[in-house]
Amino acid sequence: MSGNNILLDTNAIIAVLDGHPVAKEIINHNILHISFITELESLSYQNSLVRIDT
Repeated sequence: MSGNNILLDTNAIIAVLDGHPVAKEIINHNILHISFITELESLSYQNSLVRIDT
Protein backbone atom coordinates (compact mmCIF):
# COMPACT_ATOMS: atom_id res chain seq x y z
CA MET A 1 0.00 0.00 0.00
CA SER A 2 1.10 3.53 -0.65
CA GLY A 3 -0.23 6.88 0.43
CA ASN A 4 -1.19 8.30 3.78
CA ASN A 5 -3.99 7.19 6.07
CA ILE A 6 -6.56 9.99 6.17
CA LEU A 7 -9.65 10.23 8.36
CA LEU A 8 -12.27 12.18 6.39
CA ASP A 9 -14.92 14.29 8.00
CA THR A 10 -18.31 15.11 6.52
CA ASN A 11 -17.14 18.43 5.04
CA ALA A 12 -14.34 16.69 3.13
CA ILE A 13 -16.76 14.15 1.69
CA ILE A 14 -19.17 16.89 0.66
CA ALA A 15 -16.30 18.73 -1.05
CA VAL A 16 -15.54 15.57 -3.06
CA LEU A 17 -19.21 15.12 -3.96
CA ASP A 18 -19.35 18.76 -5.07
CA GLY A 19 -16.35 18.19 -7.36
CA HIS A 20 -13.72 20.25 -5.52
CA PRO A 21 -10.48 19.52 -7.45
CA VAL A 22 -8.12 19.52 -4.44
CA ALA A 23 -10.41 17.20 -2.47
CA LYS A 24 -10.65 14.84 -5.44
CA GLU A 25 -6.87 14.78 -5.79
CA ILE A 26 -6.39 13.94 -2.10
CA ILE A 27 -8.74 10.97 -2.20
CA ASN A 28 -7.05 9.52 -5.28
CA HIS A 29 -3.66 9.02 -3.63
CA ASN A 30 -4.40 8.09 -0.04
CA ILE A 31 -5.96 5.43 2.15
CA LEU A 32 -9.26 6.82 3.38
CA HIS A 33 -11.19 6.14 6.56
CA ILE A 34 -14.48 7.56 7.84
CA SER A 35 -16.32 7.18 11.11
CA PHE A 36 -19.77 5.67 11.36
CA ILE A 37 -21.26 9.08 12.18
CA THR A 38 -19.55 10.64 9.14
CA GLU A 39 -20.95 7.85 6.99
CA LEU A 40 -24.48 8.56 8.22
CA GLU A 41 -24.10 12.31 7.74
CA SER A 42 -22.75 11.81 4.21
CA LEU A 43 -25.60 9.50 3.27
CA SER A 44 -28.02 12.08 4.64
CA TYR A 45 -26.41 14.76 2.47
CA GLN A 46 -26.63 12.57 -0.64
CA ASN A 47 -30.31 11.88 0.04
CA SER A 48 -31.00 15.59 0.42
CA LEU A 49 -29.76 16.09 -3.17
CA VAL A 50 -32.47 13.86 -4.58
CA ARG A 51 -35.22 15.97 -6.09
CA ILE A 52 -38.75 14.86 -5.38
CA ASP A 53 -41.17 15.68 -8.19
CA THR A 54 -44.76 16.12 -7.02
